[in-house]
Amino acid sequence: DIAGNSVNLEAVVSTQSTGWFEDFVAGYVCYGDWFDFVLPYWQSPRPNILVISYEGILAEPEKNIIRIAEFLGFSTTTAEVAEIKEKIQFKNMKKELVAKGTDTAASIMRKGHQGEGRECLTPRQKRLFYEKFKKRMANTGIDLYSY
Repeated sequence: DIAGNSVNLEAVVSTQSTGWFEDFVAGYVCYGDWFDFVLPYWQSPRPNILVISYEGILAEPEKNIIRIAEFLGFSTTTAEVAEIKEKIQFKNMKKELVAKGTDTAASIMRKGHQGEGRECLTPRQKRLFYEKFKKRMANTGIDLYSY
């Protein structure tokens, strides 16, 4: 998804273009190496940082809403969790942004589902990225395709 977002948000070049994917996997992109950014949070958990995944929220929204609330020091009722779950649905958040006149923000909210990054990569690119992912994220407990 990072690759897909990079293309859509930065309007760099298509991931199919020669060189872009190799630069991304090597960490030679605008914001640096993704692994260098993510690994410290998994290797040295910090008590003031809650790590969650979009895939986890999609899979278990209620559980993750409660986790976030507890992390922030709030307790929630079943009704509050249900209300939050409804408000954080992709279609509702996008509709709210459009209603507030924030067209730019709404335009970058494309589909609201996981795995879009896989859709824009060739089979070779997927294999190369997964190989690097397995190497760099070893012993973190994160499985790229577990979601």
